[in-house]
Amino acid sequence: IFAAPTGSERRCFTNWWQKWVDGANPDSPHARVVARFLRDEGIDPYLLPRDELEEFRKNFLTEQRWFAKAEDEDTKNEEACKLLKDKKSHVLSQWQALYPLTGNGLASRG
Repeated sequence: IFAAPTGSERRCFTNWWQKWVDGANPDSPHARVVARFLRDEGIDPYLLPRDELEEFRKNFLTEQRWFAKAEDEDTKNEEACKLLKDKKSHVLSQWQALYPLTGNGLASRG
């Protein structure tokens, strides 16, 4: 019979999926930006299917590399997020209903 872990036995653990979504393993700055953007929109990125998340990352990179006109990287990322929000608002509204952000999605917010 298994017992529930007590406070002293519990350890912080993030699995490979959370690290991949958050852009920590492998190191992926654009994945970090997308995960933060999704959380800001009230969407839990951990719940998204992998293919949909990869497609959204690809869309972000397209906006950032081709349509964002800023010179500074941070400003360019912000501009790309705004463009993406306008162009993919229908997808974001669906995801807000299907994958709402709860306390779980805030655990690795960075």
